[in-house]
Amino acid sequence: MDGVEENMEKEHVQSSLELLYHVSRELASDLELRPVLTRILFLSLNYVGGISGSIIVLDDQGKPIESAIVHTGQVYDRATRQLR
Repeated sequence: MDGVEENMEKEHVQSSLELLYHVSRELASDLELRPVLTRILFLSLNYVGGISGSIIVLDDQGKPIESAIVHTGQVYDRATRQLR
């Protein structure tokens, strides 16, 4: 691995660690799951350069209990109900 590739790898690791740090802070910041999931989704979308994505939390039977869905920057608040 040459110096340029090594530097790119270090930058990728650093930005990944920063994302994990921000996600862990979000998880500790709020007791309500939906706003936390939404903030984590936006952090993740920003990290990968995405505009749409989802996080769905399932119970032990595989049924959705909470979700955060963003499509082209718009948050869909009633998505969990529709997933059930």
